[in-house]
Amino acid sequence: MASSNNPRKFSEKIALHNQKQAEETAAFEEVMKDLSITRAARVRVSETGTCVAAKRAHSTAAV
Repeated sequence: MASSNNPRKFSEKIALHNQKQAEETAAFEEVMKDLSITRAARVRVSETGTCVAAKRAHSTAAV
């Protein structure tokens, strides 16, 4: 009887492992997406020579 329980428990462990791995992969992909967005914004700043946030602060201060 114990041997019939082991496969079920083993399959449950595999399912939990797969779920955890999927969550970790999703978290990693989110971080990489944020990094890509940050890098793209930084490239735009270096190309234009100004920061969008600085432009906004300057334009609202002038009003």
